[in-house]
Amino acid sequence: MRPDPIIEEIRKIRLAIETECQGDFNQIFAQAAKIEQQYKDRLIDKPFAHHTVNKISSSVPESS
Repeated sequence: MRPDPIIEEIRKIRLAIETECQGDFNQIFAQAAKIEQQYKDRLIDKPFAHHTVNKISSSVPESS
């Protein structure tokens, strides 16, 4: 498999964040929540995806 430069960049950034937070998940989560608030106008609301899944699954006929 060929190396993917985008995946490599994501892994590098993830490692930097983990190192900065000393591997503490609570700190990583707090940092992510802080960044999420900075860009909340760019985020997509999850309920849309949930409604789409429900609509598809409710239209599938049950087998007997």
